[in-house]
Amino acid sequence: MAGQIITVVKDACLQSFIGARPHLVEPVYECNLQTHEEYYGGVHSSLARRKAKILSEDLHESSNLFLIKAQLPVQEVSFIAKIVLRILQLDVDDDTGTS
Repeated sequence: MAGQIITVVKDACLQSFIGARPHLVEPVYECNLQTHEEYYGGVHSSLARRKAKILSEDLHESSNLFLIKAQLPVQEVSFIAKIVLRILQLDVDDDTGTS
């Protein structure tokens, strides 16, 4: 009798899970980036390589700065820290992101 109940409960759980049409959701990080217009293309292509979704782009003409609002997959966010550290000329280990 107990074996029959476990089988029925297992089948019911499986059917309810499949009936709910499950899907995976990737966590994202929303960030605001600011770059000079001469570096805009490089920043934009770097974001595209990392599966970023560009939400908005604004050019502030008085300062020639682009303000980019984007969503990045969380696993891709570490590249921002590496870029900042390289700009600051700190030695960064590419695998761990530590100096």
